[in-house]
Amino acid sequence: MILNRLSNRHLVWLGLCGAAIVAFLLLFVLPNLRTMKEMDNRVATLTQRVQSQELLHPVYRTLIRQSRHRLPEQLPIPADNDAPLPSIDDIQGVFTEMAREHRVVFESAAPDPASYLQENTQLVMNVVFSGDFVDFQPLLFRLCQLPYINAITSVGIHTREDRRRMALRLVLNPM
Repeated sequence: MILNRLSNRHLVWLGLCGAAIVAFLLLFVLPNLRTMKEMDNRVATLTQRVQSQELLHPVYRTLIRQSRHRLPEQLPIPADNDAPLPSIDDIQGVFTEMAREHRVVFESAAPDPASYLQENTQLVMNVVFSGDFVDFQPLLFRLCQLPYINAITSVGIHTREDRRRMALRLVLNPM
């Protein structure tokens, strides 16, 4: 009965209005929904980054404060003197005492077997310390002041659980 009352012209207008509403939804509403989802994802990502930076901010302030400490303009260089090389037993005691002074743990000191095979008179030792990374710098400066250490040829820092290990390769003065 209702369909009989509606003329074809009214049905065409009803169809056009329905198509316009569907087109409006497809052209404006759906893209906005996608954009809103993308914006929500961006907001979540930025919120996570802000939270991680808030956690790292105290560490950053501590590092800035530590970087403001003045270092000496010239590092102390030991005078060239031919101090006698202590025996292997004595040198381990020297390393143990130095490690204790700088809050680092002395682990081992062993002569490098390859240095025995070479035709020179220098002894190469592999020395290992463990401790906090900040305490290694003063220890290295102190090692450089020892008169019987000719050179530090390599420094390796390895992370072991909560502590760091520093492996040094030292060249001792000729015997």
